[in-house]
Amino acid sequence: MKHKEAQTHAPINTLIRTRWSPRAFRAEVPPLDQLFTMLEAARWAPSCFNEQPWRFILGIKDRGDSYRKIFDSLIGFNQEWARQAPVLLLAVARTHFTANDKPNDHHAYDTGAAMAFLSLQAAEFDIHVHQMAGFDSDRAQENFAIPGGFRPMAAAAIGYRGDPQMLNEKQQRAEEAERQRKDWNETCFEGSWDNPLARE
Repeated sequence: MKHKEAQTHAPINTLIRTRWSPRAFRAEVPPLDQLFTMLEAARWAPSCFNEQPWRFILGIKDRGDSYRKIFDSLIGFNQEWARQAPVLLLAVARTHFTANDKPNDHHAYDTGAAMAFLSLQAAEFDIHVHQMAGFDSDRAQENFAIPGGFRPMAAAAIGYRGDPQMLNEKQQRAEEAERQRKDWNETCFEGSWDNPLARE
């Protein structure tokens, strides 16, 4: 199957260019040492005051009940395709600083950075990570007895890319569509808001 490599306007790191989020996954579970390497990469993400607010719950299919608990929290649309993924992950963030229990306004930002590191490390192993906002945070919190002061931020399906034919027609079209991003002039400014950053 052709890999959906990003068509970029400037040279970028190969892992960033080739990372994407499929919905079709093979049943094969990635090696545990590679999954731990991905978690180690996340451990070294930057964070405000080095708080490291992220926590990860890993669910491997047919190993304990973490997979079922994460899957149970997904909305129906995501359950349709994520059931094929051999690994599910729940990303959780501590919402207050450990040192003084004051609100950490950057807990979501920092946990997102850790997930980005995890996803790029996965790409080195040809493992894909499809992150999902479509899950019930309250149900996930209840399923795992996550204490107050911690907030489930995202779920993710992890594994090797599978055959798009296993998906329904709508999902297949999305799987095979060209990857797109907004242009620089929509997102990068200088001088004032909405003034595009000059490329020369």
